[in-house]
Amino acid sequence: MTEVDKIVALLADPATERRAAAAIVLGAIGAKGSAVVDGLLGLVASDEPVLVRHALDALASLGPRKAAPPILPLVISRDPEVRQAAERALVAIGESIVPLVRERMGAAAPDEQRALSRLLRRARRRRGVHRAPRRHARLRGDPRAALAIRQQVRAADPAQRRKYLAETERFLKAQRKVGEHPGAVAAAVKVLGFLEDPKAIPTLLDCARAADQPPAVRQEAIIALRFALTGSATPTSELIDALVAAACAEDRALAQTALLTLGGLALSAEQALRIRKLTDHPDFDRARLAIEHLGRQKDPGAAKVLVAVVERGERRRAELAVTLLAGKPDVGAALAKALAAATDADRAKLLARALAPRLRELTPALRKQLRSTGLERLASGEPGAEAILDAARMADPGAVADELRALAARQRKANHTDDALRTLGVLCRADQASDDDRYQRASLELARASRERGGAVRPSDAALSALAQLASRGFDVGAALRKDKAISLDDLYHVGFHFAERGQPLGIELLEAVIAKGGRTKLGKMARNKLALSGAD
Repeated sequence: MTEVDKIVALLADPATERRAAAAIVLGAIGAKGSAVVDGLLGLVASDEPVLVRHALDALASLGPRKAAPPILPLVISRDPEVRQAAERALVAIGESIVPLVRERMGAAAPDEQRALSRLLRRARRRRGVHRAPRRHARLRGDPRAALAIRQQVRAADPAQRRKYLAETERFLKAQRKVGEHPGAVAAAVKVLGFLEDPKAIPTLLDCARAADQPPAVRQEAIIALRFALTGSATPTSELIDALVAAACAEDRALAQTALLTLGGLALSAEQALRIRKLTDHPDFDRARLAIEHLGRQKDPGAAKVLVAVVERGERRRAELAVTLLAGKPDVGAALAKALAAATDADRAKLLARALAPRLRELTPALRKQLRSTGLERLASGEPGAEAILDAARMADPGAVADELRALAARQRKANHTDDALRTLGVLCRADQASDDDRYQRASLELARASRERGGAVRPSDAALSALAQLASRGFDVGAALRKDKAISLDDLYHVGFHFAERGQPLGIELLEAVIAKGGRTKLGKMARNKLALSGAD
């Protein structure tokens, strides 16, 4: 006995719902054979309109010529839905009904003649198209039919609904084993969704994950899962995995359905980790939906996944995650740890930006870790140091300034000029930097420029600009330069010459210091000559 024979046998079942379901499935799978047609015609002769309609719709999918005579009288049925179904079935049979209709019109009453005339017009318009209704159109292409079936299922009592579930699952199991009628499988899956029963979730999950099923069947299973999850059903990690797998599928419609279904679920911390792979999907739109879904979650675990996206994700994804983290509490520690581990300067800046509003959440130990990590990175010239120190400075500005100052002093003492300049550059960008810090930086820049060019100083040198700014602020630049052991007499002369050329008192002061130290040396004479030319004797 074949699977189709088993379904045909259900057409004679005492239960109305089983006979209706059998008719739907036979039409959906396009079952052939005289036994199928005879069984459906048996339902057409029923006095239950719902059975008649389902049987007529199934016959419309099959289009058997022998069905025309018993269907023809139904075009004037009192039930409008039966009349419409009868007309659809007759039109589907094709032009072979024309002689039969003309013969009946001779003895028909006016109302029936009008119905038969309309039927003839439709049949002629569809000349050559005898199988227009697609397979499984009953559920997939006719929204009104799908709505009617859903209402019928909803109206059933608990015992009937349990029977529907058991029978549909048995049918699905048999059909998937045969593997010949994906349309029937999709229709049965839709019915499982109509049941809105969490007990259907395992079967639906099985269909959603089935790689041997067409994307359309898997898509129907995912849609049905939305109905099955209504009420008290809690999404499991198994469900999340199935949705993530479908969201990664090549078929975009299937992936979109999975993403939208996933977007309606509340995730635990463990489940949030399971969708992490979606945030790295090559298709940015899929990744964006996953990241935005994480941003809507209340569980702190989802925020930690967003931190991981900022830490390791592609730039656009990382920036989106930073934006979504703006409203998330209690992620400061995770961001601080990620920032301390960042080895890329751009990524460190993103993490520092996300951390900025949450610095108050950090413990003293984490703040100290940020400072020490930033200082170590800065001392070794590793990327990301400045972003780490910027974040640490916002948390403890005074402590960071003191430690930078001490590091620069050690580097200068060890004659590591470039390292000291880098450290002082970071320090001088902060409000906590003093004029003495700025002078130390200008002094190092002046000494390096002089060393690289054999004592020459250019007006464009940053050190001269920095010294001029310090002088305008009231800092005693002359005294500082005279006491600075890193500044040679030659450097002193060139700086004095530069400012004397611009008529600034600092230049006169420095040239006088060169004369006092240089005496009768060449530099001393050059300084004296410049003073004379400047009119300062």
